[in-house]
Amino acid sequence: PAPARTQYPEVQATSRPPPRRFHIYAAMSNRKQGLAIALAGVICVSPDAMFLRWLHALGASGPDVAVAKYVGIIGFMLLLGSYRGLDGARASPEHFFASALCQLGYQLSFTFCLLLTDAAKALLLISLAPLWAALLGKLVLHEPLPRRTVVALGLSVGAVSLVFAPRLIDAVSSGGGGDGAVLAAVSGPTGSGSRPDYSGVGDVLALLTGFTQGASLTVNRHAALYRPAADVTLATALSSFCAALFALYLPCYDTADPHDFWACSPPVWRTPGFLLLALADAVAVALFYVSMLIAPRHMAASEVALVMLLEVVLGPMWVCLRFGDVPSAWTITGGAALLATLAGHELVGGDAGDPLRKLAGMPSRQQSALDVLANADEADRAYYALTSGRSSFLW
Repeated sequence: PAPARTQYPEVQATSRPPPRRFHIYAAMSNRKQGLAIALAGVICVSPDAMFLRWLHALGASGPDVAVAKYVGIIGFMLLLGSYRGLDGARASPEHFFASALCQLGYQLSFTFCLLLTDAAKALLLISLAPLWAALLGKLVLHEPLPRRTVVALGLSVGAVSLVFAPRLIDAVSSGGGGDGAVLAAVSGPTGSGSRPDYSGVGDVLALLTGFTQGASLTVNRHAALYRPAADVTLATALSSFCAALFALYLPCYDTADPHDFWACSPPVWRTPGFLLLALADAVAVALFYVSMLIAPRHMAASEVALVMLLEVVLGPMWVCLRFGDVPSAWTITGGAALLATLAGHELVGGDAGDPLRKLAGMPSRQQSALDVLANADEADRAYYALTSGRSSFLW
């Protein structure tokens, strides 16, 4: 007998079930899952600043801290990657190496920009990552950019500027040079003596850090939409391995010693306190990386990057709990403004602002099902059902 017609006259019945509205509305809960995963990752990484300062207080140099962190991340990611297997990495080698390259660029540029320019100015430029993620999502993935997200991006950058305002003012009044300490925003200036002014290069590297961070989220989002079977977990292990090799030859900038890791590393590596703190810091950062791999599967990269800014607020709180450094009024004001911005972003739109709802309510050729569905097979069927004249969206 002739194949039965479905409720969509332009779609013939096939061996696969016809697309249902349930697929579209069920996917809306995915965004909430992505938001929860992103928040969990930020909460996990928020003690990073406290751990770094704690390790410095034990007498560890910058290379000690960097190498220990990367070695721990490598071990954690290798364990997770071995559990998941290599099939995900082989499913899309281009996404695997693109993700590794973006993460390596982020890790190296982050380290060197803090060596060459003022930490507060560098962290402010790095906080532009949500803007880069929004721009790349619009250009590469053709994702809609709601007005509420555009407003939230601007307000978030302003809120972060309030957090770093005192340090920026001090940097401008003192000439704007780098202080030569890794994460001086939390550990304080430790270098001394004159040095060439490479602050311009440091500013460029800070911008590159934010760009690679946004690009990494976009690559993860692209892999989720176009290669759902791809798994780039091991890409983090690869990038961390390369970053650890670079960290071995970083100068001992904490003590103004020009020697590298091999010459300046103190016997702190043999102390249980250093090993436990380094392990805790590595696990915290590794969990953050894992959340940034998963969250873009459920929500736009620009929104994930917005959530990542919460680390600026939560980090000083951990430092205050451990070392008693009370956050300044600027930090509290900027943090409150950032929390209000993110909460308002969700209350104003939430799932209602998701383009998935627009696709369900008013089918349009200009709205891509692939922009809002993580499963390529469902995207093909949904787009075929909601439009006419095309037999396959993927083509």
